[in-house]
Amino acid sequence: MQIISGKYKGLSLPKAYSITRPTTAKVKQAIFSKLENMIDFDQFSFYDLFAGTGSLGFEALSRGAREVYLNDNSKKVVDLLDRFCKDKGFENVKLTKMNANRVKISDNSQCEAIAFVDPPYRFSSGDVAKLSNLKNAKLIIYEHSKNEIIDFQIGVFKCFKLESESVYGDTIISFISKKVLD
Repeated sequence: MQIISGKYKGLSLPKAYSITRPTTAKVKQAIFSKLENMIDFDQFSFYDLFAGTGSLGFEALSRGAREVYLNDNSKKVVDLLDRFCKDKGFENVKLTKMNANRVKISDNSQCEAIAFVDPPYRFSSGDVAKLSNLKNAKLIIYEHSKNEIIDFQIGVFKCFKLESESVYGDTIISFISKKVLD
Protein backbone atom coordinates (compact mmCIF):
# COMPACT_ATOMS: atom_id res chain seq x y z
CA MET A 1 0.00 0.00 0.00
CA GLN A 2 1.25 3.47 -0.95
CA ILE A 3 0.40 7.13 -0.59
CA ILE A 4 -1.64 8.08 -3.65
CA SER A 5 -1.05 11.81 -4.03
CA GLY A 6 0.65 14.88 -2.62
CA LYS A 7 4.07 15.54 -1.16
CA TYR A 8 4.76 11.87 -0.32
CA LYS A 9 3.13 10.31 -3.40
CA GLY A 10 4.39 6.77 -3.99
CA LEU A 11 5.76 6.30 -0.47
CA SER A 12 5.18 2.72 0.70
CA LEU A 13 3.32 2.47 3.98
CA PRO A 14 4.17 0.17 6.89
CA LYS A 15 2.95 -3.37 6.48
CA ALA A 16 0.63 -4.37 9.31
CA TYR A 17 -1.69 -6.54 7.24
CA SER A 18 -1.58 -9.54 9.54
CA ILE A 19 -3.06 -7.47 12.38
CA THR A 20 -5.17 -4.87 10.53
CA ARG A 21 -7.79 -4.56 7.79
CA PRO A 22 -6.46 -1.70 5.64
CA THR A 23 -8.75 0.51 3.58
CA THR A 24 -8.34 -0.49 -0.07
CA ALA A 25 -6.58 1.85 -2.49
CA LYS A 26 -9.84 2.28 -4.46
CA VAL A 27 -11.78 3.34 -1.37
CA LYS A 28 -8.96 5.62 -0.16
CA GLN A 29 -8.82 7.32 -3.58
CA ALA A 30 -12.59 7.89 -3.48
CA ILE A 31 -12.44 9.38 0.03
CA PHE A 32 -9.68 11.82 -0.84
CA SER A 33 -11.13 12.78 -4.23
CA LYS A 34 -14.30 13.82 -2.41
CA LEU A 35 -12.37 15.64 0.32
CA GLU A 36 -10.34 17.60 -2.25
CA ASN A 37 -13.59 19.09 -3.52
CA MET A 38 -14.77 19.96 0.01
CA ILE A 39 -11.85 21.34 2.02
CA ASP A 40 -8.43 22.97 2.12
CA PHE A 41 -6.32 20.30 3.81
CA ASP A 42 -4.07 22.79 5.60
CA GLN A 43 -7.07 24.10 7.55
CA PHE A 44 -7.79 20.74 9.17
CA SER A 45 -6.43 18.26 11.66
CA PHE A 46 -7.13 14.62 10.87
CA TYR A 47 -7.88 12.02 13.51
CA ASP A 48 -7.77 8.33 12.60
CA LEU A 49 -9.26 6.58 15.61
CA PHE A 50 -8.56 3.03 14.37
CA ALA A 51 -5.34 3.73 12.44
CA GLY A 52 -4.07 0.28 11.51
CA THR A 53 -1.50 0.92 8.75
CA GLY A 54 -2.05 4.68 9.07
CA SER A 55 -2.96 4.81 5.40
CA LEU A 56 -5.71 7.44 5.71
CA GLY A 57 -3.75 9.66 8.08
CA PHE A 58 -0.56 9.52 6.02
CA GLU A 59 -2.56 10.34 2.89
CA ALA A 60 -4.01 13.40 4.65
CA LEU A 61 -0.49 14.41 5.74
CA SER A 62 0.79 14.06 2.18
CA ARG A 63 -1.99 16.34 0.95
CA GLY A 64 -1.11 19.08 3.44
CA ALA A 65 -3.05 18.37 6.64
CA ARG A 66 -1.97 20.64 9.46
CA GLU A 67 -1.71 17.73 11.91
CA VAL A 68 -2.49 14.04 11.88
CA TYR A 69 -3.43 12.01 14.95
CA LEU A 70 -3.15 8.24 14.60
CA ASN A 71 -4.63 6.04 17.29
CA ASP A 72 -4.82 2.30 17.61
CA ASN A 73 -5.35 0.11 20.64
CA SER A 74 -2.67 -2.38 19.49
CA LYS A 75 0.81 -1.79 20.91
CA LYS A 76 2.28 -3.70 17.97
CA VAL A 77 0.58 -1.35 15.47
CA VAL A 78 1.50 1.84 17.35
CA ASP A 79 5.15 0.71 17.65
CA LEU A 80 5.23 0.01 13.90
CA LEU A 81 3.74 3.44 13.12
CA ASP A 82 6.17 5.11 15.54
CA ARG A 83 9.20 3.56 13.81
CA PHE A 84 7.80 4.56 10.41
CA CYS A 85 7.21 8.18 11.49
CA LYS A 86 10.71 8.44 12.97
CA ASP A 87 12.29 6.91 9.84
CA LYS A 88 10.44 9.39 7.60
CA GLY A 89 10.82 12.42 9.89
CA PHE A 90 7.07 12.99 10.16
CA GLU A 91 6.82 15.59 12.93
CA ASN A 92 3.16 16.54 12.37
CA VAL A 93 1.97 13.04 13.27
CA LYS A 94 0.93 12.29 16.85
CA LEU A 95 0.51 8.67 17.92
CA THR A 96 -1.61 7.28 20.73
CA LYS A 97 -2.44 3.81 21.96
CA MET A 98 -5.81 3.88 23.68
CA ASN A 99 -9.46 3.12 23.41
CA ALA A 100 -10.89 5.24 20.57
CA ASN A 101 -13.30 7.00 22.95
CA ARG A 102 -10.39 8.44 24.96
CA VAL A 103 -8.74 10.23 22.02
CA LYS A 104 -9.14 13.97 22.56
CA ILE A 105 -10.45 15.54 19.38
CA SER A 106 -9.78 19.26 19.52
CA ASP A 107 -12.62 21.72 19.10
CA ASN A 108 -10.19 24.49 18.12
CA SER A 109 -11.97 26.88 15.76
CA GLN A 110 -8.62 27.81 14.12
CA CYS A 111 -8.11 24.25 12.87
CA GLU A 112 -11.18 22.08 12.47
CA ALA A 113 -11.16 18.33 12.91
CA ILE A 114 -12.01 15.52 10.55
CA ALA A 115 -12.35 12.08 12.10
CA PHE A 116 -11.74 8.88 10.16
CA VAL A 117 -13.67 6.07 11.80
CA ASP A 118 -12.82 2.67 10.37
CA PRO A 119 -13.38 0.27 13.26
CA PRO A 120 -13.18 -3.48 13.04
CA TYR A 121 -16.45 -4.74 11.58
CA ARG A 122 -17.38 -6.25 14.94
CA PHE A 123 -18.14 -2.66 16.04
CA SER A 124 -21.70 -1.62 15.28
CA SER A 125 -22.81 1.92 14.46
CA GLY A 126 -24.30 1.84 17.98
CA ASP A 127 -20.77 1.32 19.33
CA VAL A 128 -19.50 4.19 17.19
CA ALA A 129 -22.38 6.40 18.40
CA LYS A 130 -20.95 5.97 21.92
CA LEU A 131 -17.68 7.66 20.85
CA SER A 132 -18.65 10.97 22.47
CA ASN A 133 -15.33 12.55 21.45
CA LEU A 134 -16.62 12.65 17.86
CA LYS A 135 -18.84 15.59 18.81
CA ASN A 136 -15.84 17.90 18.31
CA ALA A 137 -15.29 16.82 14.70
CA LYS A 138 -16.66 18.91 11.86
CA LEU A 139 -16.80 15.87 9.61
CA ILE A 140 -16.79 12.13 10.26
CA ILE A 141 -15.76 9.74 7.53
CA TYR A 142 -17.12 6.38 8.60
CA GLU A 143 -16.11 3.17 6.81
CA HIS A 144 -18.48 0.34 7.61
CA SER A 145 -20.07 -2.83 6.33
CA LYS A 146 -22.88 -2.44 3.80
CA ASN A 147 -25.03 -4.39 6.28
CA GLU A 148 -24.64 -1.63 8.90
CA ILE A 149 -27.32 1.05 9.10
CA ILE A 150 -26.50 4.26 10.96
CA ASP A 151 -29.15 5.39 13.44
CA PHE A 152 -28.96 9.19 13.62
CA GLN A 153 -31.26 9.20 16.65
CA ILE A 154 -28.68 7.76 19.07
CA GLY A 155 -25.55 8.96 20.82
CA VAL A 156 -23.15 11.33 19.13
CA PHE A 157 -24.90 10.82 15.77
CA LYS A 158 -27.76 13.05 17.00
CA CYS A 159 -25.44 16.04 16.37
CA PHE A 160 -24.68 15.01 12.79
CA LYS A 161 -26.35 14.49 9.45
CA LEU A 162 -25.53 12.20 6.57
CA GLU A 163 -24.03 14.12 3.64
CA SER A 164 -23.37 11.20 1.32
CA GLU A 165 -22.73 7.47 1.13
CA SER A 166 -20.84 5.47 -1.47
CA VAL A 167 -20.77 1.69 -1.78
CA TYR A 168 -17.61 -0.23 -2.71
CA GLY A 169 -18.34 -3.96 -2.69
CA ASP A 170 -19.11 -4.87 0.94
CA THR A 171 -17.95 -1.47 2.22
CA ILE A 172 -19.83 1.80 2.63
CA ILE A 173 -18.13 5.16 3.11
CA SER A 174 -20.42 7.63 4.90
CA PHE A 175 -19.59 11.33 5.00
CA ILE A 176 -21.31 12.69 8.10
CA SER A 177 -21.21 16.39 8.94
CA LYS A 178 -22.07 18.33 12.05
CA LYS A 179 -25.55 19.84 12.01
CA VAL A 180 -25.59 23.61 11.89
CA LEU A 181 -27.76 25.05 14.65
CA ASP A 182 -30.17 27.81 13.70
